[in-house]
Amino acid sequence: MNIFFVDLDKKRRKEFQTYFERAGFKVNFFEFEEFESIDSNKFSKNTVVVICSENIEKAIAIFDISLSFAKNVILLKDGYSHGWYRVFHKKGVFDFLKFMDGMDEISDTVYLAFKEMNPLYKNKLLEREKSLLKVVKEVCLTLEFSQLLNLIVDTLLDLSKSENAMLLLDEIEFGISEIKRGEFCNQEFVYSLLQDGVNMIEKGKRVENEGCVYLIFPLWLERQTKGLIVIEVNKNNFKNDFLFTGENFLKEIEPALTNSLHVEKTKQLTTLDDLTSCYNRRFFDEYIEIVFQKAREKNKKFSIIFMDLDNLKEVNTKYGHLVGSQILKVIAEKTIEAVRGIDKVCRFGGDEFCIILPDTDSKGAKRVAERIRENITKNEYFLKDYPDVKVTASFGIATYPDHGDSPEALIKVADNAMYMVKMQGKNGIFLPESIENE
Repeated sequence: MNIFFVDLDKKRRKEFQTYFERAGFKVNFFEFEEFESIDSNKFSKNTVVVICSENIEKAIAIFDISLSFAKNVILLKDGYSHGWYRVFHKKGVFDFLKFMDGMDEISDTVYLAFKEMNPLYKNKLLEREKSLLKVVKEVCLTLEFSQLLNLIVDTLLDLSKSENAMLLLDEIEFGISEIKRGEFCNQEFVYSLLQDGVNMIEKGKRVENEGCVYLIFPLWLERQTKGLIVIEVNKNNFKNDFLFTGENFLKEIEPALTNSLHVEKTKQLTTLDDLTSCYNRRFFDEYIEIVFQKAREKNKKFSIIFMDLDNLKEVNTKYGHLVGSQILKVIAEKTIEAVRGIDKVCRFGGDEFCIILPDTDSKGAKRVAERIRENITKNEYFLKDYPDVKVTASFGIATYPDHGDSPEALIKVADNAMYMVKMQGKNGIFLPESIENE
């Protein structure tokens, strides 16, 4: 059992240490400044803090820090006014003692503090737990994985009264690898902390640098550390219970996060094409609406590319559909290699594909189409048993808002542009109403 005496007069420390160590306690003495930077994770939760400070502001600060880990808090001083009693009675200090009460009475109170929980102090903890559970309940209403991750970051920022944070995933899940809020005061220092890797970060690690406290929380998914969250707090605003509250919040949210991940994985399975592993038509219809709405709200452009294989029907007729299916898989792989993570390659039907390119104008879309076309026209990756097989593709491009003010209009323009290429000899790219037409 640990007893922490904070701001006890140095002249009395030997007397207290001798008495309580003989009684079987492990005694620790702290100056106020030392206690401010205490790492509570190094100590057993079976701890009682005895406040000995004669300064009420320091005494309140000691109590607030103790609240995050101590089982009980006792106020011990030479004399206390009615004002002190009123303040700490509301806060929930276990008992009020005077040095003149005697070592035996102080010892009895300490023993009792280890065995019992003061109702006021317990109610204080219960109130905080209820507030935290309310936040957890509200956050858990969100099932969408990436949205839930963003809510977790924002909730931790609210709890710690901070503005700067970063969430990193050890493995990219559904295109998400990093979520960031604000700007760290010392960006290089933060990234140096993260070089050890996710698995090297201890639970609730706290690091100080240039007037800031950095709290590092592991992000648990499916009983494994899959990422971490870094919160930057100004040292003047930091309270030790941020660690306690943050750890509890993440512990409570873990089942919801894991469930959200399972829902996302299941959803992904229903939106992928079985043959090519591209997204299917259902996903295309949903995703183009999302991209369209964001582009319209933020006054940005986005493009789509319609791609149709030129001579796959001849391959199917000559070699069979099994060979045609193998070629479709290879072309899908080469197409995915040519785009960004936020770009979505969808199998529109048969040998038609459509690529959705957020935040991309017509010129950018044309460059992407050229990369895909180049990948397809390379012969070395086609089937070794059929060296004479050559497959090309025709591409049509449409950009919002240049070529239409709705997803349906853009699809029609891109589809017509692709057929223009077919009519002009295939194996080309057509960008409507542009001097860069091919």
